[in-house]
Amino acid sequence: MEPIDNIQQLKIYVEAELVAPGCWDFVWDDRNVKKRFPEHDFHIPIFIKRTNEVYEYIQIDKDDEIQPIVRQEINPYFFELSFFDSINQNKVLFGSDLTSPMINKIRDVRPETAEFTNTEVREWFDAIGINEFPWNRGTSSETTLDDLDVLTLQADHIISKADYFNIDINK
Repeated sequence: MEPIDNIQQLKIYVEAELVAPGCWDFVWDDRNVKKRFPEHDFHIPIFIKRTNEVYEYIQIDKDDEIQPIVRQEINPYFFELSFFDSINQNKVLFGSDLTSPMINKIRDVRPETAEFTNTEVREWFDAIGINEFPWNRGTSSETTLDDLDVLTLQADHIISKADYFNIDINK
């Protein structure tokens, strides 16, 4: 480590024996060598200093533009039906969430997965596929996560369940 001019640096010296290249054992007060565990904790003093400088004044600007926020409308009828009780997540996020139609769609859209088993497709989805959405961007075969989610109803996903009940959910 290179020394830094404005930082005080300290070194701690301990008695140790080299037992292998890059591997040291500590010598205890009773002169016995113990494997890789020091007898005492090491303490380094940390000097905390506080300095500050006032640089001019703070300028506060007010933005008078009003930005409307689209309100999410929830139909209370669905609360009565316990619509949200079984929801675990919004949409497919993990390979374990993929159903057979979703896996077949992935094989069609992503040629590198055509010869994969279902388990391999799920592992590929977790490692690579989920991070590359949308697939085939800008082409007629562009695929998003929503395109996979609507293939199969999964009652514990909001998007899938809302699609089944024909509910509009703002994204």
